[in-house]
Amino acid sequence: MVPEAQISEKTLTSQRKLNSLDIPVSLCSELLQKHGMTLYEIIWFENNINDTQIFKLLHQILDRACEQINSPSLLTPKVSLFFTAHHILSGTKKNTPNKTEKEESNTVFSNPLINAVRQLPYEKRFIYLLRTRESFSYRDLETISIRHRDEISSILTETREFLRIQLSKELLLPFSDNSELCALTYKYLSPYLDNELNALNIMDIERHICKCDKCLQILANHQYIHKQINNLQLISTLELLSHFWAERSIKESRNKLNTSGINQKKKHLKNRLHLFSKIWNFIWEKK
Repeated sequence: MVPEAQISEKTLTSQRKLNSLDIPVSLCSELLQKHGMTLYEIIWFENNINDTQIFKLLHQILDRACEQINSPSLLTPKVSLFFTAHHILSGTKKNTPNKTEKEESNTVFSNPLINAVRQLPYEKRFIYLLRTRESFSYRDLETISIRHRDEISSILTETREFLRIQLSKELLLPFSDNSELCALTYKYLSPYLDNELNALNIMDIERHICKCDKCLQILANHQYIHKQINNLQLISTLELLSHFWAERSIKESRNKLNTSGINQKKKHLKNRLHLFSKIWNFIWEKK
């Protein structure tokens, strides 16, 4: 995680003074404040990534998303942001098979919930965090992940059951029952918890729950895990904003220096060409 940092008002407000040629700062700032924490967590949970790489990817995702939002699109800014994140992170995983192992404090990894989430495959973790942290509808999740609704439901159910079983082994749930759900409850588990189930199926599952204490307790465990995930904080909002805009400021300063250097080289080349032209004209006149 990002170490503790002294955060001044000047650092936090410097974002308003930044001038990018292509990216509207106000839009980037709004997306970062609303969804930056979720983006940070999605990237952080990758096994082999450090903080420098995390913020580099954050800048890349936000810049690309802002470009797409400004272009004609049917996607909302929020959906466009995470659609872009999914595309970039999926490509990054394919193109970088070998990375250096990330070092973190023992305190972080001693958290059983963090360990359980880290064990999830990337795609399942991505969809689960979007649904849990951002409350995306299944329709939006279909758009972001380019998957069918049934796949979304299946992924969420498998993920939730995996987390429940892992945490029940640690005796961290209100009801220490790691037995399997009944077939009916398992089939409709995620759509029911996410309010994506039609009225008839809701009646079927609630009739069953009224008669089945095991399923009732397991559903209570799932609601408990959902609350714990939402209470999880890997970095404070102030730290996130401070480090993001500080790195953006450094990046833009480097770009200005590079641009200045290129302009100086062009000017030098132009002067040389002008000098050579004068020499050539002088030689030509002598002939």
